[in-house]
Amino acid sequence: LLNSYESFGVPALSPVVFNLVIISSVVGLSGRWGILSLGFGVLLGTLGQFVFQLPFLRGKELSYHPVIRLDHPGTRQIFAMAAPLILALGCVQINISVDKIFALTLPGGSVAILNFASLIWYVPLGAFAGAIATVLFPSISRAASLGDVQSLRRFFSLGAREIIYLMLPATAGLMALSVPIVRLIYERGQFDAQAT
Repeated sequence: LLNSYESFGVPALSPVVFNLVIISSVVGLSGRWGILSLGFGVLLGTLGQFVFQLPFLRGKELSYHPVIRLDHPGTRQIFAMAAPLILALGCVQINISVDKIFALTLPGGSVAILNFASLIWYVPLGAFAGAIATVLFPSISRAASLGDVQSLRRFFSLGAREIIYLMLPATAGLMALSVPIVRLIYERGQFDAQAT
């Protein structure tokens, strides 16, 4: 909701609250609850993330009445518009699964290596592509609701250009500095220089 009012700072900070609550839960409760403290932390973190944003919604003209109407034309329209997104996200998950299946045919530890590498790769993707998409989404939604095709094209083009301009150097940087980055992030304990 805050993003739709072009307020991006608070929603961007809310995952910090989520992570802090999870860490606090694990540190504070793991002695008594064991692994259950992690599940409880995720539940509390989600609630904390929601509650953290509520004060910033004050003064906004909002009214919400939970009604489930599957026969409403808007519901059908949402499902129709979501279908391509669901398909695309499904393809991403299938690609991840295929990568892991291929990694299983390689020497031991290959799946772990793939997972570690993916975590590093997701940082620029989330930081740049995710941030740009979040900022542009309200403008794209507004243009779509007004039927302003020209503005839609302009915003999509702007988003694609910005993502390319930021991701290409980030990718080149990750490739050029791959060993120092892996060493800095992972090399400790059982993850020795040979693993790097």
